[in-house]
Amino acid sequence: MCETLLQNDDVVQLRRLLRGIPSDWVYADSRTVSDCKSHQSILKSTARLALDDGNFTLLFQIIEENHFDYEHHSLLQQIWYQAHYAQATRRRGRQLTAVDKYRLRRRYPLPATIWDGEETVYCFKQKVREVLKQCYEQNKYPNPSEKYVLARHTGLTFTQVC
Repeated sequence: MCETLLQNDDVVQLRRLLRGIPSDWVYADSRTVSDCKSHQSILKSTARLALDDGNFTLLFQIIEENHFDYEHHSLLQQIWYQAHYAQATRRRGRQLTAVDKYRLRRRYPLPATIWDGEETVYCFKQKVREVLKQCYEQNKYPNPSEKYVLARHTGLTFTQVC
């Protein structure tokens, strides 16, 4: 239910739903909760609401103290950076430039709880870059079927491989 409300960006309904869940269960350790997937969705939803409320302390606490499955990383990474951008905007009293945002991303790297730890260079993870380099060394001009296989193997789209 939380996932659907998050995808639809229905903050009002999400807030109403989370009010009905006991707070001691929401803040319980993920490893002791029987349904870990639901617990992670609830924590992710709580973090999203904390961002809307400007409760950055709670948001950072949720993200830093709970390990999340890979499927949750993308949204939580966005929330992490949006929170730091909002804090800086409030502190400086002006909109952030692209350089400001870059500096904030460098100053506040993603915690290990929402990041696999693999460096990204030019929008590609290091392992993917190595696979692409090896393929290029073997065949500098792959045909479309080889590109499709490479895309499937690396998790990239066909366009990214081309």
